[in-house]
Amino acid sequence: RPVAIVGLSAHARQEDADRARAAGMDDFLTKPIVRSKLLAVLAEAADNKSD
Repeated sequence: RPVAIVGLSAHARQEDADRARAAGMDDFLTKPIVRSKLLAVLAEAADNKSD
């Protein structure tokens, strides 16, 4: 079963998120971490990887 990879960075530019996804990350979050966004991204990544 593949492992979900979620990038985390202080860089909040769209090109940083695009670069992370192009490198194979499943999603991308920026600092400061917002708990609700983190939980939503992790839940979606877990659902997508369970297929």
